[in-house]
Amino acid sequence: MRKSQALKLYLELEKNLESFASEIKKRGFIKFGEGSYKVTYSKNKLNYVIKLCSSVNDEFSHVPQLIKNFYIPPYFCDEQIVIQQKANTNKVIAQRAYFKIKQKIGIPACESLDINCRNCGEINKKPVVFDFCELRGFDEVDERCLENMKKKDLTRRRS
Repeated sequence: MRKSQALKLYLELEKNLESFASEIKKRGFIKFGEGSYKVTYSKNKLNYVIKLCSSVNDEFSHVPQLIKNFYIPPYFCDEQIVIQQKANTNKVIAQRAYFKIKQKIGIPACESLDINCRNCGEINKKPVVFDFCELRGFDEVDERCLENMKKKDLTRRRS
């Protein structure tokens, strides 16, 4: 099933989340992960995932400048589902990706954006974030972290 076929099925079922979940399971999708507000389905050979959202979908959030280079934007997103490129989330790879992202943006930013090894992975050996949530006080952290990143980049260029 292609991404476009999954979206077409969702729309044909009039965005009925229960019916859609039932249909994708019939077509061989398995549960890949489950968070507080989303359940993620895919198949081993597919390069995308389908996230079913049980509450307001945070994928509509503004993507902070700090993580723009790491974040995987959805192919499709509405208030109930997200279709997004699949990352390699093997435990060791996810931890390695999280460590690289944490080194680049800092612990305060990771904590403020709820970025951890459960929502990091790799695509083509590049660390990525496939989910985040802006928590309290992020604006202050964002400014400080961006300044620190600029300083690090300047220091590296001088070396």
